[in-house]
Amino acid sequence: MLQLNPKAVDPTAAAHLTAQQTDVDGSGSFSDRVERAQGLWDRKTKVAGGAAAFQRIKADLTAMCVGVEICNYCENNEATDVEHIFPKSSFPERTFEWENYILACKTCNTTYKSDDYAVFDPAHSGTIKELTPRDRPRPVPPTDDSAFITPRLEDPLYFLWLDVAGGTFVFSEHPLLTSSREKAKAAYTIKLLQLSDRPALTEARKKAFLFYRDRLRDCAEAEQAKTHTQLARLVAKLEPDHERVDRAKPLRQEQDRVIQAIRRAIQTNAHPTVWHEMKRQRQLVPAIDRWFAQAPAEALTW
Repeated sequence: MLQLNPKAVDPTAAAHLTAQQTDVDGSGSFSDRVERAQGLWDRKTKVAGGAAAFQRIKADLTAMCVGVEICNYCENNEATDVEHIFPKSSFPERTFEWENYILACKTCNTTYKSDDYAVFDPAHSGTIKELTPRDRPRPVPPTDDSAFITPRLEDPLYFLWLDVAGGTFVFSEHPLLTSSREKAKAAYTIKLLQLSDRPALTEARKKAFLFYRDRLRDCAEAEQAKTHTQLARLVAKLEPDHERVDRAKPLRQEQDRVIQAIRRAIQTNAHPTVWHEMKRQRQLVPAIDRWFAQAPAEALTW
């Protein structure tokens, strides 16, 4: 998981969200507001202006994704759903709140996170209270102090550590966390999304690591090439193939072209958290550290 870059929603869509939320907020009791929120959400593209508004919202959320239309939770599947970070079944007041949206895959949205959530109770404490929105009557959350990492507002890598150096590719609490509250937030997020309990995810992260490792090595070789011939040998083995090295152009110009192609491949691959952890943990893996040292300095900013 990575923090999303902030983006303002389209003004017309923002006005539509405000009108819909005003409707929810004026619907009476908490249970009434929950029911109204669910009803309006189910019909969100059928009401006047709704289809256009949510087309813009989806486009803006897509632009914010940590990868090319990939789930911002698992980073493995296509991001198809507009997901509520604070679930509307417990927080109807956030049903049409732009900052409460994130794109997620259907698996993360419905199978794992669903309507489950937890808050700290009392607020600002380290004690987690898991919500039970399936109970009847619906309980009002005791606080809105989220015990789940919110990638719209927080950096998940402050709380989480993906084990790249050890080769397990599972998430754990960041080893430098000292606050019991922050540890609890990390542990709850991992548990709710089952980020470390899905074999398909750990295997996919391993494959992503091998891809990133090879591209990093290629980048280092391109940067260190001393002749057009050395660069041409590298280009010949790269996947996807690059254009042939133009020996009539300056070597530095051709090196930069090849390096930028490698950068694009890295920045459009799935599981970008693996790449970020390779940068963060590079000193724990000698080969990775060496290749980063040999690659252009800008590689640490990709």
